Amino acid sequence: MSRSADFVIENGILIKYIGSGGDVAIPQGVTAIGPRAFSFCTALTDVTIPGSVRRIGDEAFFCCEALRSATVEAGVEEIGDGAFWNCRELLSASLPQSVVRIGAKAFCDCWKLSQIALPDRVTRIERMTFINCWEMKAATLPESLEAIDDEAFRFCYNLGRVRIPAGVTRIGREAFAHCSALSSIDLPARLAQIDAEAFCGCERLREVTLPESATKLGRGAFSACTGLTTAAITDAVVDFSAFSGCRSLDAFVVSPASRRYRVLDGVVFSRDGKRLIAYPPGRSRARYDIPQTASAVGDNAFAGAPVRLVFVHGGVESFSQTAASGSAEGDPYVATDNAAFISRLGKPIYLGSPEDLSNRNRRRAAEGFLFALEAGVPEMEPWTEDYIGYLRQEYGIWEKRAWRDEALLELAMDRRMLRVETARSMQRKYSAAGREEMASRLSDYIASAEE
Repeated sequence: MSRSADFVIENGILIKYIGSGGDVAIPQGVTAIGPRAFSFCTALTDVTIPGSVRRIGDEAFFCCEALRSATVEAGVEEIGDGAFWNCRELLSASLPQSVVRIGAKAFCDCWKLSQIALPDRVTRIERMTFINCWEMKAATLPESLEAIDDEAFRFCYNLGRVRIPAGVTRIGREAFAHCSALSSIDLPARLAQIDAEAFCGCERLREVTLPESATKLGRGAFSACTGLTTAAITDAVVDFSAFSGCRSLDAFVVSPASRRYRVLDGVVFSRDGKRLIAYPPGRSRARYDIPQTASAVGDNAFAGAPVRLVFVHGGVESFSQTAASGSAEGDPYVATDNAAFISRLGKPIYLGSPEDLSNRNRRRAAEGFLFALEAGVPEMEPWTEDYIGYLRQEYGIWEKRAWRDEALLELAMDRRMLRVETARSMQRKYSAAGREEMASRLSDYIASAEE
């Protein structure tokens, strides 16, 4: 137990604790706990704060690494910024209904804090209040709440479910980022703003339904939510990078009342159906044919999508340079008969003669031809021999791939595309590796080519 000699108190303010630690009861009559009054008290295990205290100062218990419980009695109105910051052994914190404000970082880095119930008078969860509370499994939020600030619950890995009260209008940047156990989130009908990366990395989140009240959805708001399968969007969604990296997201859903969007087979289009806006980032298909009703494809529409091939019909007049950028491994090949599009496509397949293209674009289209040949794209057939003739001249474009891809190598032999000197080099390689079957096939190819 603590003694009066364990405290430095001036005018009712506890300036500094100088006791030996253990179970500490702050004297009645103290009206405030000053900034850092108990900071670095590494022997402090339990503390009781009486109702006479109105304010717990900033970082009052900062780095009290042995503190296991904090009992705050009715009467306390404010918990200052960083008040219990880095209390890594804190298991429980009982907060009375008298508390009006809980400051930024108040429980930051309280690794073992398993649950929290916020008082009914709190209107805001401030910045980083519960960041890095790794063991927190439950958080009860009051109906008085109006806003959840940036990084409020970031890295609360075990937080499984949160009900956001009806009065909340804003969820801040990274507020629930990397809450990897979060499987359900109820978004209130009055919610107007979800900031960037608010739910980034919530891997177990399965469904998201945005309220019609939402007017702003920040960049990457639900990015890397790898378990997300369906997203019901509103007109607030302008930047679809909000769902980037959602590798299970197979379909978007939009309200029939939307003035901005319509959805066809899970793909987002402009309301009139003429502009393709967003392909689901988790829909893995061999091929997607852009509907005949569409005449334009917007920015980043397919970037990173797992679809292997996008087929662009002749009625598409505009194709954004970033629609399928080719900057990511998953970005698709794009097949088109519009030569003007080839220069802006990351992985182009030109459905026409290579002679129509500049030297640079011809080389780029040759890579797409090889893919089309392997994938069996029937629309490429009329120009297959033209590309084979070109590749025989420009062997360096594709022979490096043939070294790595035996299926392509066999295709090259079947089509008589392989140069004899290259075949000899490959034959020696496979023979040295004990791959006699492939070495024999290459020997037969060489003999036939030299006849």
